[in-house]
Amino acid sequence: MRKPRSAGSGAPVALMATRGRRLLHAALAALVLAGCGDSPGGPAAVDPPNLLPSPSFPECRPVEPYTPTGEWRYTCPTDAGFDSTRLREAVDAWAAFPKVHGVLVARHGYVVLEAYHSGYDSRFRFYQQSATKSVTSALVGIAIGRGELAGRSAILRDLIPTYLRASDDPAVATITLDQLLTMSSGFDGPPVGPRPLVRSLLARPVVHEPGTFFAYDDGGFHVLAVALQTVTGSNLRDHANQHLFAPLGFTVGSGEWATDDLGIPYGSTGLRLSLREMAKVGELYLRDGVWDGVPVLPAGWVASTRAAVALPNLPQEGLSYGLGWWLVNYAGHDAFFAAGHGGQTITVVPDADLVVAITADPRDDGAWQRYRTVIGEHLLPALLPERAGVGR
Repeated sequence: MRKPRSAGSGAPVALMATRGRRLLHAALAALVLAGCGDSPGGPAAVDPPNLLPSPSFPECRPVEPYTPTGEWRYTCPTDAGFDSTRLREAVDAWAAFPKVHGVLVARHGYVVLEAYHSGYDSRFRFYQQSATKSVTSALVGIAIGRGELAGRSAILRDLIPTYLRASDDPAVATITLDQLLTMSSGFDGPPVGPRPLVRSLLARPVVHEPGTFFAYDDGGFHVLAVALQTVTGSNLRDHANQHLFAPLGFTVGSGEWATDDLGIPYGSTGLRLSLREMAKVGELYLRDGVWDGVPVLPAGWVASTRAAVALPNLPQEGLSYGLGWWLVNYAGHDAFFAAGHGGQTITVVPDADLVVAITADPRDDGAWQRYRTVIGEHLLPALLPERAGVGR
């Protein structure tokens, strides 16, 4: 293993865009951004979009257990346990960010807020950026549950031997799925050497002993995608449609998950989902991986996702990391969220039975950190004391 490079900044490694990370992200995502901007791709919008900055709230409807496989149900803030005035303050806070494209808030499975800035609506599938990683993590869990992967301890030598070379760092062959999922593989820097992309990712130096140090790494999640496609024998997008998205009530087309030079969907970026579809992914995790009574994720996967990685350089600035999801505490509420550059976030707050999906301009650096603060500062304080018989 080579000596690690100095971070060169006082910023936490987990949140800092180092030169290597920027170069790697550019290699994986520049093509996507150039050709795959947000565009209508989901089902036709039935109603005019509810526009920021002054959206209306839904009409009141009794909250009863159901699963939003087809369409989400909507209800007024009060019936979902929100103070309407304080919820409006959260709306105003999000609306003050002109690059926010849309916000959806669902509690007890009912949407209390779905609003878009002008030019966007429920048809739009938004570029998820690094929130794609959280979907890749779910697909790893599904493959383990189906017996296609032996478990998180499986090593690259057994999973993708045809992509490994004798010239690789000796540590690469024994990197585990768990280390890739928790960004503790030890990889450092941008792709090295000739294409295909997966080879240039595997040829990178390993500068930390795998499993000992957290270092944000886009490339490791694409290696996961390659491993998934190899062991399942099917295109990653097709596998995701069959085993993850279709059970939730939607599928994504070939133009809605960008691919590498081998035609493998990127494991770290490139997926596009509508705001409602983003919220469904969050709702699946809120329901412990079970959808309409059927397990989609294996038992214990969500709990493992929410377990903070025990590494010496975590947490940083109040954030810990699980299996492809960030972990945080908002005003006394433990939460976890998928996050993509520019403000794409799917936040799950289990003890509040709450899911929040936000999408924004993917080119807005650091925005996800600003937008998510509204959840702790305005949204959660708007919760009312629970009434008997409400919720799940």
